[in-house]
Amino acid sequence: MVYKLLHLDDDRRQTELLKILLKNRDYQVISANDAKTAMDILRQEQPDICLIDINMPQTNGVEFAAAVKAMPDTRHIPLIALTANTMYGDREYYLANHFDGYLGKPMLRIELLSALEAALIRPVSPP
Repeated sequence: MVYKLLHLDDDRRQTELLKILLKNRDYQVISANDAKTAMDILRQEQPDICLIDINMPQTNGVEFAAAVKAMPDTRHIPLIALTANTMYGDREYYLANHFDGYLGKPMLRIELLSALEAALIRPVSPP
């Protein structure tokens, strides 16, 4: 089975890196560089999982995740925070604020694959 993965990051290089890390794996990466585009893709494509950057201009990752979890037709989609925010307590903060998983940048391929697998098999709790 091929999983649709929406990657939201304002840095296009991060999407290229993600595609390299997931090469020859069962993921079709769909990218967006801003929250509005990502929300349009989310509604149209109904991805299986999303990797979301936190620090973005205009709408940040937490605001985007809150919007996704507030909509009945998208709240079931697992969201993983993919961020350079890696201080003590950051992981717990994001997991308590609309995210189903957390990855710090930079990440190893094995960490990425483990996080994706864990989020895809874990049932998403209703908000």
